[in-house]
Amino acid sequence: MTGRVLLAAAAALAAAARPAPAADISYGEYLANECVACHPPDVTDGVIPPLWLLPRDYFVQALREYREGTRDNPVMRSVARSLGEEEIQALADYFEYLGEQKRKGGS
Repeated sequence: MTGRVLLAAAAALAAAARPAPAADISYGEYLANECVACHPPDVTDGVIPPLWLLPRDYFVQALREYREGTRDNPVMRSVARSLGEEEIQALADYFEYLGEQKRKGGS
């Protein structure tokens, strides 16, 4: 039994360390069409930050907090409440990928 638990834990860690599949990034890009209306990816000196600049873990935690109501912003709360965990992860994958591309000089 202990061996199975360790094997499952190792598999979970390996899965977490893998890059996001292209399908998740594509899904995140699709979902991000709503986000970029307020968070334009090419404006870095505004009041509302481009999401690709945020660390992935911070982005995920912020959306969860808006969804739970522990962060106060009516617009973000409404948006986050419409997202499930799969959508939050896909958005995080996309914005992380977009940040990597922008830092490399792409898109």
